Amino acid sequence: MIDPVKSTFATFRNIGTTITEDHLAYLRDAGEYRNVQLVEQPNGDWAHTILRQFFFSTYQYYLYTDLLKSGDRQLAAIAEKSIKETTYHLRWSSEWVIRLGDGTTESHERMLVAISNLEPFTPELFNPAPFEKQAAAAGFGVDPAALKERWMDKVETIFNEATLQLTKDNFFVTNGKEGFHSEHLSYLLSEMQFLQRTHPGATW
Repeated sequence: MIDPVKSTFATFRNIGTTITEDHLAYLRDAGEYRNVQLVEQPNGDWAHTILRQFFFSTYQYYLYTDLLKSGDRQLAAIAEKSIKETTYHLRWSSEWVIRLGDGTTESHERMLVAISNLEPFTPELFNPAPFEKQAAAAGFGVDPAALKERWMDKVETIFNEATLQLTKDNFFVTNGKEGFHSEHLSYLLSEMQFLQRTHPGATW
């Protein structure tokens, strides 16, 4: 099976192009991305947007905490800078989850709908892809399965204060890391990549 990401690198090498961050961001199609599907779910109802941020910021916080011990000095340095911003995002989204969950009847109901819609995307956060296992085994990555217990403890602590609870439904999505995505990612990429694809090689 051909890995689309490796295929992308091979394509750039064949045309003699130096691969930069812009190439990876603006010249890959949806199937060449390896993000979890949670992060591509659209904005909309405020409760939905807040809960998505809370779920992912909680995950990022513990991921960066463990990456501080990465055997790769550059990754450890990136984690050190990133965790400061993530700490703010986690605190901010936690406060909103409590405010909405323990607020009015309507805000509470909207949070329940958001949980029902977004919880199925959370198991993928902790389901390690082969490349994550390889990185962890090499000493510079993190096995996401090791983050699940801490993530769950934090979510349940905030949910208890917000008078909410996880449904722990058996249905879940786990294939974003394999390059299979919801239709929402294509829309996001169309907007993000429009200028680069319309005016190839443009700089700004």
